[in-house]
Amino acid sequence: MKSLLLGVSALALATSLASAADLPARNLPVQQAPVALPLFLGFYAGLGVSGGWNHDKFTETSSCVPSCVVNATGRGSGVIGSGYFGYAFRFDNVVMGVEGEFGPSSISHTTVIPLSEPDNVKSSLIADGSLRMRLGYAMGLVMPYITGGVAFGDIRHHYNVYTSSAPYTLTGTYETSRWRTGWTLGAGVEWAFAPFWTARIEYRYTDYGHANDTLGPPVYASTFTQKHRESFNSVRIGVSRYF
Repeated sequence: MKSLLLGVSALALATSLASAADLPARNLPVQQAPVALPLFLGFYAGLGVSGGWNHDKFTETSSCVPSCVVNATGRGSGVIGSGYFGYAFRFDNVVMGVEGEFGPSSISHTTVIPLSEPDNVKSSLIADGSLRMRLGYAMGLVMPYITGGVAFGDIRHHYNVYTSSAPYTLTGTYETSRWRTGWTLGAGVEWAFAPFWTARIEYRYTDYGHANDTLGPPVYASTFTQKHRESFNSVRIGVSRYF
């Protein structure tokens, strides 16, 4: 009896296996391997905005006898808008490249001139730009970097001259405007938030060195010189597209 049962079971198993072999094979979907995008590599362009604040230390030397020298410091703030473009080379995780940017600025401040109150000078950064090198280290989707290079800006000084006694009346104005060159240095972090798109945040210090304004008749009764040393700090954010 046991032999009969074992034989029937073996026959049923063989029949089941034969039926399964006759069934058509299923077409299972083939999963594609993810394609790695080249991050922080090649040509890119972007738009940015920054909040900035400036420091203007000026020394005034007039032609009084003996010569009069006064010092003052002005501070202001404003917004800089910019467009930028660059090219990045990548060597494993090390990223090197060059970047240029340019844009308008609203940074300004007004300072009363010592010993000439209420005469004042308004210092303004009209436009700001730079040509810089960048050096970064890619860590997945994030790249910290340092940057530095040549800075150039359109800096304007507008002088208001008043009568020397009350009631004070505006008697004249004088304005100088020149393109200045200097240096800029900073650091930031760039993040690849989508294919070919990155966002960044960056701090930069910019120094435009010294420049002299010489003023005199007919606006002023005597001739004097103001030496301005201007520097700027800014925190910048931007969005870039790699091509």
